[in-house]
Amino acid sequence: MNNTGIAALITVITVTLFLISVGFLIANRGGSSIFSGQYESQATHAQFLADTGIHDALIKLARDKDYTGSYALSDANWTVDISVASSGDKIITATSSVTTANITINRTMQATVIVDTDGKIINVTKINL
Repeated sequence: MNNTGIAALITVITVTLFLISVGFLIANRGGSSIFSGQYESQATHAQFLADTGIHDALIKLARDKDYTGSYALSDANWTVDISVASSGDKIITATSSVTTANITINRTMQATVIVDTDGKIINVTKINL
């Protein structure tokens, strides 16, 4: 083999290794980006479910101003644990969990509810915990 052939072979091998390295870097970033998008989607879903739990408890309070207790709503990959406590005002706490691909996202929301003597809800103040 002459020197030109060896130089060409080394160049081809170097370029091939470089292209393989670039391919791995692109594939790695793509997977990370997909994971990030999935996390954001789950976090949004968990936040929505916690808010839904608050609204569900408000419906119970609208029907029965003296309601207190705990219950859960669930489906295949999510749960919402809801509790309604009374210490003068009603305190609703909703904690949601969303699990997808072995990743669990939790969100907790709390609402303070003021109910008048006629059983009407006067004010609701929600906060994210």
